[in-house]
Amino acid sequence: MPKQKESERIAKSILESVLRGSTLTYRDRQANGEYDYDLCYPDGVRVPVEVTESADFQIESAVGALKGRRFVKACECSRDWSVLPLPYARMNTVRERVDQYLAAIEREGLGRFCVPIHASAFPSVRKIFDDLRIYYGYATVWNPPGRIYIDQPIHVAMTRVDSCHVLRAIENEASKLDNKSKLAAVAAPERHLFVYLHWRNYPAWVALLGSNIPSDPPALPAEITDVWAAAPDRSKNVFAVWRFTAGQGWRDLGRITV
Repeated sequence: MPKQKESERIAKSILESVLRGSTLTYRDRQANGEYDYDLCYPDGVRVPVEVTESADFQIESAVGALKGRRFVKACECSRDWSVLPLPYARMNTVRERVDQYLAAIEREGLGRFCVPIHASAFPSVRKIFDDLRIYYGYATVWNPPGRIYIDQPIHVAMTRVDSCHVLRAIENEASKLDNKSKLAAVAAPERHLFVYLHWRNYPAWVALLGSNIPSDPPALPAEITDVWAAAPDRSKNVFAVWRFTAGQGWRDLGRITV
């Protein structure tokens, strides 16, 4: 049996919590391109559930580029550092050049910098942002010393909290050919798509946590009748959950603990 993803385990917990008496059974033939779960209702009706994750491509690419390569050697700068790049930073360039840029920041007497605060007064901060897209950094102590840590990129710009971001994320996942084909392969009265909104898709994640359900329905293909959108809350093991059912509309299911 293929190893379950965290999002798949979360989907099972949420659906079984909401749909009392129902069970989700993980399928062991996914290598053949089949859907993730059989959802069995108490009356014996069985319907398919496919689980997918929505995340920001730029951040995913950046995280992939840094995998196992978060530290670089500090040669020109005299202190250990931790820096925060933006998602669209070129990580190989950051790794190659961050040491010399931090040395310039040290020469200007800074042990911590944030672009909105320091860029106008310190040319070295302006340059590390313009050239490397590094937004924030601070001197620290690593064990062993003599290293610079490149933190996981995040979105730092303010984002309008709007449910349209959730709609776009759902529609993007629903339109993917593999999600549609898996659900279309079985004749069933319902076909469910569970969309896990990762915090790496920041606009959709923060919108699901902080906005009201949309007034408009998502544009769904015929292969999908029900959509679940879930985002991890700031409290551990708590998720904000919305559900859309064709012909019935949206429901805000509130916070669910799994």
